[in-house]
Amino acid sequence: KQWYQRRVRGVTDVNDNRPFFTASSYHFAVLEGTMGRVAAVAATDADAGAHGVVEYTLHPPSPPFTLDPNSGVLSLEKALDHEERGSHRLEVRAFNRVNPAENQEVEVEVR
Repeated sequence: KQWYQRRVRGVTDVNDNRPFFTASSYHFAVLEGTMGRVAAVAATDADAGAHGVVEYTLHPPSPPFTLDPNSGVLSLEKALDHEERGSHRLEVRAFNRVNPAENQEVEVEVR
């Protein structure tokens, strides 16, 4: 008789992928007077576990816009005045907590 011993070794994922936005840029139209949630961006990360959890930030911060760091939801704290300013260009950065230097940026235009 032959005996076989089976060994299972765990494989630990390394942070070797950066987040990737689902679009190369985002363009949103917002009605004048709108406040609250106005849009959302999305990114994915092919890494597993904590290495694959994506967070978001506006870079630089761009009041009156806010961005939920966990969901990528873009909100307005006050209504836009289209006569005052017709469009806004924002930079959103996606990163993971393990290595924030591994990030991806995307341009967001709000009209």
